[in-house]
Amino acid sequence: MFANAALLPIYTSRLRYERNGNFIRENRNKKILFLELGVGFNTPGIIKYPFMRMTNTFKDAFYICINKGEAYLPDELKNKSLAIDGDIAKIVAEFSDSAIE
Repeated sequence: MFANAALLPIYTSRLRYERNGNFIRENRNKKILFLELGVGFNTPGIIKYPFMRMTNTFKDAFYICINKGEAYLPDELKNKSLAIDGDIAKIVAEFSDSAIE
């Protein structure tokens, strides 16, 4: 199918991007949770800013950010978001333990 195997990652990334975009467009009027795990500010335009923008735009969206030292929320999202500053493994373990009880 591909004459140049080096192009395969670009092609699959494009397909994944299109599928994600379709999913979000089809579900934008439903309750949707944008869960950000460990995303810092090296490349915020890839995950962080789009998640924040969609949370602000979509009526029933909610945004959760879990990050040690970089859990940041803009004022515009204070009623539609939660920032947890801490180690992801410990936080997930705490939630798992409390869900079992």
